[in-house]
Amino acid sequence: MKRLSGVAPKRPGWQVGAALLFIAAGFAVIGVAWNGAASIDFAQGQLPYLLSGGAAGLGLIGVGMVLILFEGARRTRNHLDQRLDTIAGLLEETMRARGDGANGNGSHSQKGLVVAGRSSFHRPTCRLVIGKEDQVLMTSEEALERGLTPCRLCAPVALVDEPQLQTEH
Repeated sequence: MKRLSGVAPKRPGWQVGAALLFIAAGFAVIGVAWNGAASIDFAQGQLPYLLSGGAAGLGLIGVGMVLILFEGARRTRNHLDQRLDTIAGLLEETMRARGDGANGNGSHSQKGLVVAGRSSFHRPTCRLVIGKEDQVLMTSEEALERGLTPCRLCAPVALVDEPQLQTEH
């Protein structure tokens, strides 16, 4: 699998272990603060223990939760990267098997016919006309005679002799 983002950690999932340590430390700090507050008889003496210990404990628990969230997002991203790599590989294999390039300009052209549009003409495999209804097929010479221009994406000009194109312009 290709890594799209930086260097992977040596041991995947280390964030979960660190997160659990932070959460446990947070609860331990809260427990120590509670124990310190319980050993004092008056409320004014208990308040510093509860405030400082409670804030520190909640902060550690918060850091642990953030680490868990980031680890979940990292795992999801890695899973999606794997799926996208698989889909891209299958798409490349399919395009290679059909003989198509990235813009739909394949090596075959349905016996030299092109698809006529309103102002331009395309190869039958052009992504701009694939799946469209009411396609009008004609030879590239007929399309040029009607004043249609070749598509810039699929370059059906390769189907036409170059001298004819120069005389038509």
